[in-house]
Amino acid sequence: MLLQGDRLDWFNSSTICLLALTSVVAIPLLIWNEWNHEVPLIKLQLLGRRNFAYGTLTLFSLLTLALSSSAIPFAYLTEVQGYRPLQAHLLSHRDCRVSADPASRDGLDP
Repeated sequence: MLLQGDRLDWFNSSTICLLALTSVVAIPLLIWNEWNHEVPLIKLQLLGRRNFAYGTLTLFSLLTLALSSSAIPFAYLTEVQGYRPLQAHLLSHRDCRVSADPASRDGLDP
């Protein structure tokens, strides 16, 4: 939903509205199921322990920071340089491969 919002004109699209409604219904059901299930996938009661809650919050914050900083080059390529999202993804993926192993450049210019 978040990736296709600009292309589909956000809530003027029936697809986006359907996806938003589905997530509004499904997320509380998931939380309720995990809280009440005998053998949950994620035991939410552990968040009541202060150290575990701080660790989880720190992990979530660092992951958010890392993912948002990796989205900056992608946004630059799409908004400023005018690439389509698939082109920007392929371009950044190629650059990661080239910088990871300079011997396998396949004749591509960086």
